[in-house]
Amino acid sequence: MKKICPYCGAEYSGNECKECGMRFYEDDGDSGYSTDRDSGKTVQNWKKSSRPEPSVKKPLNNNNTRTTAITVIASLCIIALITAFALIRSLMTDMFVEKMESSPAFSELADPERASEKDEEAKKDINEELGIYSAGDYHIGEDMPAGTYLFVASLEDQMFYQGIYKDPYQREPISEGWRTKSYIAELPEGAYLHFSWSNAYDLSKNDITNDPHKDQGMFRVGKGLDLEPGTYQVVKGDFSTLMYGPAWTIYSDLNPVAPVIADSGDAGAEITVYEGDYLQLNGCIIKE
Repeated sequence: MKKICPYCGAEYSGNECKECGMRFYEDDGDSGYSTDRDSGKTVQNWKKSSRPEPSVKKPLNNNNTRTTAITVIASLCIIALITAFALIRSLMTDMFVEKMESSPAFSELADPERASEKDEEAKKDINEELGIYSAGDYHIGEDMPAGTYLFVASLEDQMFYQGIYKDPYQREPISEGWRTKSYIAELPEGAYLHFSWSNAYDLSKNDITNDPHKDQGMFRVGKGLDLEPGTYQVVKGDFSTLMYGPAWTIYSDLNPVAPVIADSGDAGAEITVYEGDYLQLNGCIIKE
């Protein structure tokens, strides 16, 4: 009787199908068949071999392989671009730093003390030429020459502080106090000056006049100056800032240690001023 493999349908002999490799065992010798005791029919007997079924190789997916290759190439290109950019940036940075270090401005930035000294020297040259000084601390005779100075507030009707001292630490005052609008002071050689919220003008180099008919402050009496010598009526002014008063004071000498007061009083009085006097008005003006 022919033996038919139930898996592949091929004829086989013995205990193994040559086509698919399936192995069989038999109950009746080599017949490959046995008799079913219940039905009396003849049936074929087999047993699956322990040998693994033959594997079927899957074809390669060319699309996946192509995609992988493209991804690798793109990654390599990106890495190359990043590396080139970093190299160019490094070269440009080195060139910029070399150029900056060779410039005078960079050396001043690298040495703040040197830059500060240069700024101070330039500022001193301008100040000495124009005789105009901004608020700060000065050593008379070194930072600014001794002489008569007019201090003027930076803002309209603003009060400011001004003091002359024997020492740079401002522990020994010669004269100091709050001033209104403007103030005139004699600065002696070797003294130390501090003032704020105002500018100082060397009167030997600056011809600045104030109008005592409109403003409070300190004024020079003399021909061509703030006020001509003569007799005047002092009246109360309309000012938002008052140190005290309304009051007035006439000085015949501005000695910083002991200024000489010729006369003083309140608004409403009649005053007489002479050539060389200094008139200080607080909260009042000269009636026109």
